[in-house]
Amino acid sequence: MHRMREFVSGFFQSRKSLLLAIPVIGVIFLMSSSTEHRWTPNDIVINEVMTSNSSTLQDSDGDSPDWIELWNPTDRAISLEGYQLIHDETDQWTFPNLTLPPDEFLIVYASGKNRTQGELHTNFLLSRTGEAVELHHPSGVNRFDIPELSSNASFGRQLMSPGKLCFFAYPTPASRNAPECFRDNALGAPTLSHASGFYDASFALDVDPAEQEFPLFYTIDGSFPDPISNPEKTLRYTGPISIAAPDARTGPLSYIDTTITDPTMRYSEIFRNKPQTSSTIQPAATLRVRSLYSAETSATFFIGEQHSQALPVVSLLLNPAHFFDSDSGIYIAGTTFTQWRNSNLFDPNSQWATPANYTGIGREWERPHTSNVHDAVRFQYCTPMACEDAINVGVRTHGNASLIQPMRSLRLYARNDYRTPRFTTDFFGKQYSGWSTIILRNGGNNQRGFSDRFHFNDMYFQSTMEGLTASTQNFQAVNVYVNGEYWGIHQLGERYDEQFLATKYGIDADNAVLVDLNDPEDTPQEILDAWQELLTSAQTLPPIPNNRLVLEELMDIESFFDYVVAHTYVGNSDWPTNNTMMWRSITADGNTPSTFDDQRWRWMITDLDRVGGSNDDPDVNVRTLLTRIGPGSQAPQAQLLHGLLRFPELRLQFFERYAFHLDYTFSPHRMRHHLRGLVDEVRNEMPRHEQRWLPMGNSNDFMTWMERVDQVRNFVSQRSAVMREQLLVAQNSW
Repeated sequence: MHRMREFVSGFFQSRKSLLLAIPVIGVIFLMSSSTEHRWTPNDIVINEVMTSNSSTLQDSDGDSPDWIELWNPTDRAISLEGYQLIHDETDQWTFPNLTLPPDEFLIVYASGKNRTQGELHTNFLLSRTGEAVELHHPSGVNRFDIPELSSNASFGRQLMSPGKLCFFAYPTPASRNAPECFRDNALGAPTLSHASGFYDASFALDVDPAEQEFPLFYTIDGSFPDPISNPEKTLRYTGPISIAAPDARTGPLSYIDTTITDPTMRYSEIFRNKPQTSSTIQPAATLRVRSLYSAETSATFFIGEQHSQALPVVSLLLNPAHFFDSDSGIYIAGTTFTQWRNSNLFDPNSQWATPANYTGIGREWERPHTSNVHDAVRFQYCTPMACEDAINVGVRTHGNASLIQPMRSLRLYARNDYRTPRFTTDFFGKQYSGWSTIILRNGGNNQRGFSDRFHFNDMYFQSTMEGLTASTQNFQAVNVYVNGEYWGIHQLGERYDEQFLATKYGIDADNAVLVDLNDPEDTPQEILDAWQELLTSAQTLPPIPNNRLVLEELMDIESFFDYVVAHTYVGNSDWPTNNTMMWRSITADGNTPSTFDDQRWRWMITDLDRVGGSNDDPDVNVRTLLTRIGPGSQAPQAQLLHGLLRFPELRLQFFERYAFHLDYTFSPHRMRHHLRGLVDEVRNEMPRHEQRWLPMGNSNDFMTWMERVDQVRNFVSQRSAVMREQLLVAQNSW
């Protein structure tokens, strides 16, 4: 807090005199009459609130959570026993038995840590986009409506007129509120003279502040500009900034080990060489700029012809600690691995399930952490034509076994807390958008990094299945930059979640449920019971027409058949035991125009990495219909299939459906055409990707990647004929 005051006094020496000399500004900056509250100082009140605390106040853990300040404006001491803070009308937090003396203040951190001993922490968080919090006490309710606040600004009672609420540029936690107010929510983001994008040569960048009286601060390393919490990297804007191509060298992040190299680990020997970073991989120039109390503007500039425009670009600007801090960084093995390595649980034969920072799941492992939502990741999507405006997002790692690879898949979240409710860009040209989550996929178990593989199996095969009734994911190959450093080719794609279903099928996200039979723990029991009812009915109902109608009421049979056709055609070794995703509406909701609100089960195709045609399984005869899902299989999906095939009409439908897809969807000509389009799109980018991620001394090169392409081409050229023979055998033997 002292640092804050010293800093403010240094950079804002004229602020107080300005407001005193021009009193009308103080009047304008106060809230309108709608915030005039009847002042009845007969009990404790909420006095000041901060919902985006980046550096104003730290708790005993060293975090900077949001906070609520209480004030006792009376002339008597008041016990807080039985008092409650109510958030969003649902979250309740009860005070311990303590007494607040007259004219004293009390800070309660809205951190979600739920502590009532010593330092007080609520069991809920606050959103900086605005909401209400209430103090319930014996004499009534003190409701405090909080507007949207920028980082380090607070909202509270005016010192000389406590019935009025206003914005404060200079928060005063645990002390009297400042006498001066300003209209923080009207302070816009700075504007730049040049937009993000591709440029032939360097230039001078001008930054126009939203308000001239507030100085601007910026960073060029991707981190959040804050002269208090990030003084080493934060610069004060004094004039045009020279934007030029950074030195032709790979930045510092690219040299950080991202995998486990512990020699006692059996599989770590393939990861011991660092990535082959090279001076020929040209970084981009980055900028993040803001005043202390405004929203920020960010940009990424690709200077010179070294930056390819063959693929769209995703630029991520973030606090390096989000990825690489030993305790909290999600891109490295970190402290989580070290603690496991030193425990009695250590297993040198552990592979993809090895505990590490990068395997962390849940909101606790999303960056930024909930205690520092102001430090969001800046996401920007660029095409050669233009760049979309940068938005704030959260990031987690994504995947399971593929997380042991140096290059990780990432999951990006849009949230109200980040002021980004949805991703609104139509990334895939499908005339719809509105995802809450998207992924940047590393190629999964087919990635071309430390492994000699095609890299695009899932993206390629799913792109050929778009016409199937079962759900598929759209993907787009993109070049990714992290803080200006080239991070390789990722596959930007849709993630299966409730919002995906709402976006694609028009149902209410709250009325949709996804079921992964490999991970059913979070699935409501009544939904699992409904699945078991379907499975039992398919296997036990007598195969008569009326019972077929019963099954059609429970499931979209065509969706299931397409799902089986897809996985058996590609020869997926990670199915049918794994990757068994299904969905349905929870209730039959007649309030939406969607035809999918019918409680019928539908299937989702995902994770087509370990399929035929890869260097692991180049044989076109691998994992056929007969061997993968034959009558003897105990996998639930196989049991469901063979239960349905007892019905003559459904048996005919399945084999006709399979034959149709072999003739059209998976015809060799069509499959080669799709492959040619993908290869043409990424061919010129692969050498740079390999340069970034292949280990030093690795003999893999572009020609070996082309060999992998040839293997896939050979597979799709012959697979339909193989499966047609299998289909005839199945018709006669099943």
